[in-house]
Amino acid sequence: MAAASYWSLLAPAIEMAEDSKLYGQNGEYSFLPVAVGFLLGAFFVYGTDLLISSLGVHSPNLILGDSSTYKYRI
Repeated sequence: MAAASYWSLLAPAIEMAEDSKLYGQNGEYSFLPVAVGFLLGAFFVYGTDLLISSLGVHSPNLILGDSSTYKYRI
């Protein structure tokens, strides 16, 4: 997944920043807006995970995998 996000998202974004000439004469700082965006996205996902967990919302997929929640009738 990391390779897919790099080749499909990060590499083209770095190329676009290099072509814009806003981040240095030869685009030497073109990684900065991409890195900031990547970090903001990571913090958003982490914060959303914390918020959902603190609200007590759990994934139904995890509940299905937990065998202690099933009631067996014999």
